Parts: sequence; C-alpha cells; structure tokens
Amino acid sequence: MKNAADLGLTEKQLATLTWLATLITPATETFPPAEEADPDRETLSVALKHFVRSRREILQYLDLIESESRASRVESLEARDPPGFGVVCELLVGRYLSCRAVWSVLGYPGRVPALPGKEEAEFFLRDGLLDPVIARGPIFTLPPP
Repeated sequence: MKNAADLGLTEKQLATLTWLATLITPATETFPPAEEADPDRETLSVALKHFVRSRREILQYLDLIESESRASRVESLEARDPPGFGVVCELLVGRYLSCRAVWSVLGYPGRVPALPGKEEAEFFLRDGLLDPVIARGPIFTLPPP
C-alpha cells in the first residue's frame, strides 16, 4: 500500500484526502467506498501523477481544510476555495471511476480491441491511404528489456 510519503503527501494531507474521498464518493448498496475500491492506493498514485499541474492547488486546498470538522458539509468545503475544491473533486471522482472494483459494478470491461467494421474501414482504405501499412504486413517487436 502506498503511504503518504510515496504519494508526495503529508500524513495529515493523506488523512484529509481520504476523508474527502469518503465524502465525495460515498459507498452505496452497490458501489464500494473509495478506500475499498483502491485499497493499495495505486489508482490514487496514478491520478495524482495526472494532476501534476494542479498539485499546488490540491495541496493548498488540503492544508486549508485539514482542520475542518469532519462533520463539515460539502457546501462549506466548496465555499472555502471553489477552484481548489473543484480540482480535488476531479481528482477524487476520476480516481474512483478508474478503479477496477468500480468498473466491475458499472459493467465496464476496460480497454478492449475494437476492430473497425467493413463500413468503417472503407473510409480509411479509400485513395490508398493505408496501402504502405498494408504492404508492410503484420509487425511485432519485443520491447527492450
């Protein structure tokens, strides 16, 4: 499990982020809570990397509200810093919807190959656009070790 330091957060920031995740993406009868959906925090780690440009805003927001009462309402958390709240919500909702446990509930299989149908392929085959690729034939190379 990734700890606060692994995620580039303080223990307080991680605790605040975990509390916000519970508030923003609560468990329901069918959906697991964020901590159960991402128990090792791997998805949170990936999400934080995608939000690298907003990192300062995220950390400032977490520091701003870390002393808030756990009984705070979402509206009061948003009122303190609307842009910061927005970025943190995007982070947490995106993280939640990227968890395989949530995909399972949604019935989303993940990325699967989807070859174009004949009608779809015709557009790309017109005027010999793909002739060089077709002439090359199937290719595959192992990635470097």
